[in-house]
Amino acid sequence: MTETLSSFERVKTFISEMSNVPPLEWGHFLLNLRLVQLKKGERLFSAGEKSTVVGYVTRGLIYTFYLTEDGKSVVKNFAWEGRLISPYSDLLQGRASTFTAEALEPCTVVVFDGSKLAEFQSRHVCWERLTRKCAERIVFERERREYESLAFSLEKQIASFYEQYAPIVGRIPQYLIARYLGITPVALSRIQSRKVQALEHNGL
Repeated sequence: MTETLSSFERVKTFISEMSNVPPLEWGHFLLNLRLVQLKKGERLFSAGEKSTVVGYVTRGLIYTFYLTEDGKSVVKNFAWEGRLISPYSDLLQGRASTFTAEALEPCTVVVFDGSKLAEFQSRHVCWERLTRKCAERIVFERERREYESLAFSLEKQIASFYEQYAPIVGRIPQYLIARYLGITPVALSRIQSRKVQALEHNGL
């Protein structure tokens, strides 16, 4: 019960930073939340299955990934404490999720049923503002990654990754970082070694 209340309070704080929600709306919203506990390796949702999950991670680390036609895994993103996770575009289009969300650690996720988004948006303008703000975050992150993958050198992409994910980079296996960057673990290790050698050569 204590973890449930604490998790719901974190969601409330997160939402309050983006939208002014009246007390009556908060009460209705809380009735539509549930707490999901995941063990390491368990999935919040899977590719090929319809999911209405709109989640907020309060504990743990989840990674999302696509499977290519030849069965290879391509890392899409990572979600940790204070981050949203959802197959949002697929949910809005009423189709099966195109990617999978899997726990890298034991996780606690506060989940809202995304099939009720339209109902909430029609209830009060605060929910329209909230969904717009969340959608903007998704677009900003997507465009940033697209820009970096197209315009940055591989070395600069790696540096950007370690800067953006600094709070959790030590919790992510190296092979998943490599998959996120679209390279092999060997190539990632080689580039990192060159960087260390360059710093040592320059006396840094």
